Amino acid sequence: MSKSPSPFLSKRQRQCLHYVGRGLSSKEIARELGISPSTVDNHVRLGMERLNTTSRIEAANLVAQQTTSAENSIPVTVIAMKTIAHSLNQIVNSFLVRPGIWKGDSDT
Repeated sequence: MSKSPSPFLSKRQRQCLHYVGRGLSSKEIARELGISPSTVDNHVRLGMERLNTTSRIEAANLVAQQTTSAENSIPVTVIAMKTIAHSLNQIVNSFLVRPGIWKGDSDT
């Protein structure tokens, strides 16, 4: 079984694993992306290593689980980070509009 998926896959690794998940062979993926089958195998192998998986299908499934956008390229962790940043921004802004706090109104 695999450990936690890594968000540090290259675009090409994600593309190749996406096509693996759709059932394409390395030769078919190579034709689709305009690269050689051995290059596809290298991208898949490196993706498997980064995801700590032992099979192409397991790696492809992890990539499919990680993606959330229409382009299948934004990991869930990025969306979570944006949500947290937005919430923190709202909290900071709520303090900025209070009288006497960070508006130049100080006792010094």
